[in-house]
Amino acid sequence: MRALDVFFRTVSALGEYHPVTRRRKANTRLIAEDVAYRPGKDPAYLLDIHAPKDAQGPLPVVMYIHGGGFRILSKNTHRSLARRFAEAGYLVVNINYRLTPAGRFPNALDDVCAALLWTLEHIEDYGGDRSRLVYAGESAGGNLALALAMVGCFEVDEPWAKAVFEAQPNPQAVLPACGMLEVHNAERYLNDESIPRWMRARIKLVCEGYRADSPSGCLASPLQLLESDQKTTRPLPPIFSICGGNDPILGDTERLGRALERRGNAGGVTIYPDSIHAFQAFFGANAKQAWRDQFEFLDEHLTQ
Repeated sequence: MRALDVFFRTVSALGEYHPVTRRRKANTRLIAEDVAYRPGKDPAYLLDIHAPKDAQGPLPVVMYIHGGGFRILSKNTHRSLARRFAEAGYLVVNINYRLTPAGRFPNALDDVCAALLWTLEHIEDYGGDRSRLVYAGESAGGNLALALAMVGCFEVDEPWAKAVFEAQPNPQAVLPACGMLEVHNAERYLNDESIPRWMRARIKLVCEGYRADSPSGCLASPLQLLESDQKTTRPLPPIFSICGGNDPILGDTERLGRALERRGNAGGVTIYPDSIHAFQAFFGANAKQAWRDQFEFLDEHLTQ
């Protein structure tokens, strides 16, 4: 994983010189950097805030949760994605959280909940409109974004979950892109011969590293809860997920689509043929279409 971390951080750094990235930087502003959302000196407890260059508030707010298999990467490696939302007119709260092993469930989700509570309390000071709130993330961040949405809709006993439920955040949309949405039953990947053997073992390792000894059916695997018959206390917000047709964890997004349909959710999923995992982070035609689809979904569901 260390080699992958170095690779993706290098790609992210080099991507800062891409013309599209340079345009996004020119069209947006980093208005706050390394803000602590909970006590302590751990870099995991920091967030940045990106804004459109010239737009006046109050602006709709996107809370962005980076991916990386729960083990690697950070808000800094995902600035391009944060800027993409900011360029479209959103105030973006781009967060860090504890990574495994320190971040194994429930710690990473606990951090995400703390970052949300900070956002609800402070975002108006930065020109944000907390009544127009979106959760977004990809891969592991998709898991955490979906789990965060469910914390506000299901009553859960843990203190970090109760605090969010009582705050009534009321997100108007959730975008869990290409999510690793079930980390229990990781053995299912070992039987999928369409996935290279080394990748199957890596996915299983990621799942086991995050779930630790948590029981099946908990918020470490939010998809399992959505697929269950347990009723929500509050309605789920509209949930829309994008995923590449060649993504090795595509099955989770397909199951998410079926679960949302069964629950009568206003969202759904869109699959983009011949696209890899987290393809929207790059610059191809399918990535452009995926961003258009996400923004159309937000335009439909965010009140003005």
